[in-house]
Amino acid sequence: MSPACLESPPVSAPVNASSLYRHPVFRCGDLRSSHSHLRSLISDHEIRSGAGEVDSTLFAAGTGRLQFMLLRYGPEVEVTPGAFEDFSLVQIPLRGCTEIECDGQRALLVPGQSAVVSPRKSLKLLWSADCEQLIVRVPNSLVRTAALGHAQWQRSAHNIRALLAPLTVLDGPQGRRWNAQVQSLMDTVLCDADEGSSAHPAWIGYSELGLALYLLTLQADATDDGADARWAGTRSHPMVLAERFARTRLCAPIALEDLARAAGVSARTLHFHCKREFGVGPMEWLRHLRLDVAREKLQQSGSAHVTEVAMACGFGHLGRFAAYYRERFGELPRETAVLD
Repeated sequence: MSPACLESPPVSAPVNASSLYRHPVFRCGDLRSSHSHLRSLISDHEIRSGAGEVDSTLFAAGTGRLQFMLLRYGPEVEVTPGAFEDFSLVQIPLRGCTEIECDGQRALLVPGQSAVVSPRKSLKLLWSADCEQLIVRVPNSLVRTAALGHAQWQRSAHNIRALLAPLTVLDGPQGRRWNAQVQSLMDTVLCDADEGSSAHPAWIGYSELGLALYLLTLQADATDDGADARWAGTRSHPMVLAERFARTRLCAPIALEDLARAAGVSARTLHFHCKREFGVGPMEWLRHLRLDVAREKLQQSGSAHVTEVAMACGFGHLGRFAAYYRERFGELPRETAVLD
């Protein structure tokens, strides 16, 4: 039931949400009690849990138009809400991971990533055990106000669904910029209020609009990218982009950072997706891809020179190429060429 969180080094939380700990809403040991609270704060939903002790805890505070919530359940949970009517949610895992299925799109989130969720039809969230998330509730009215202030979105401002995709993942530089804005607003509003010094309402309103405007710019970037929009398709989409990049550069050295940049995600996220989809890390996946292409070339032409094929596929050491090839296909490269 739970998302496939794979073993990896711990990552520091992308946002310091400790200020929310001063604003508890509930803590309970059964999901039925937490369900009634969350139904009123977010939306009605169905929830079921896996094995483990339930420690459902929510902290929440707002800025006026934005609501910040820090939520955890304890065990693995599957949450199925209804479609959102007048808001979107931005989910930011601080610990653990969550898999999102939204209107036919899928994404696996780990700390360092965020996702804007605006379902039209269906939504399912799979939280890993001990997952803790910062959730930002963004009302459509705020997005509409931000859109009306810029000619690029004014004509579509009345239809928020035309502006926000059902699922948009924020990662890499975009994710870091988003996290920095969230951190700044939380520090300004929540920390200052706790210390008895409230931020000026004008500044709070400006910051709220800034967050909504940034979400709009992300949608514009995805639209401009067309069919190759980052994370616009299935959860394997980053790997599709990585493979497309690798196939055009098989004869050249390719580092992990090159693959991650081409996929539009961080190296850590690429590792998660590659391990999930293929069972190996990115560099081993790349070696397999090179070997598969080499085999295709050898099978297409029995007269192909093994050395030339090896070099064309990025193998500079013929002995290692032969060993890798036999390990993967059970025969030597020259045997493939002869068999053709």
